[in-house]
Amino acid sequence: MTTNHLAKELGKYYRRERNKFVFVNGMTLNKLAWEMWERLDYKEVDPSVLSRVINGERLLTFDQLLTFIEILGISQKNKRLLMEAFFLDLSKRFSIPGVRVIMEK
Repeated sequence: MTTNHLAKELGKYYRRERNKFVFVNGMTLNKLAWEMWERLDYKEVDPSVLSRVINGERLLTFDQLLTFIEILGISQKNKRLLMEAFFLDLSKRFSIPGVRVIMEK
């Protein structure tokens, strides 16, 4: 299991309605995953992958994260927070000590 910084940050962009995840743009997990799949040239993500990401069981790729941000229309400030969480989890996953993420504002 990966660390959960990204999963925690992603949690700000969806809510649970019964047994569904509904994102801030109104898309369900399935709809969002298939939209990401389409934008990523019909590869890389499906509902099970996205579910595992939001449950902290895996990481998105950098391209998947950028696509997620684009589809949801996430602000620059919040994009930075997601990117920092992504790089923090990535550095821990690959045991890279002392990695500091510096993002442009």
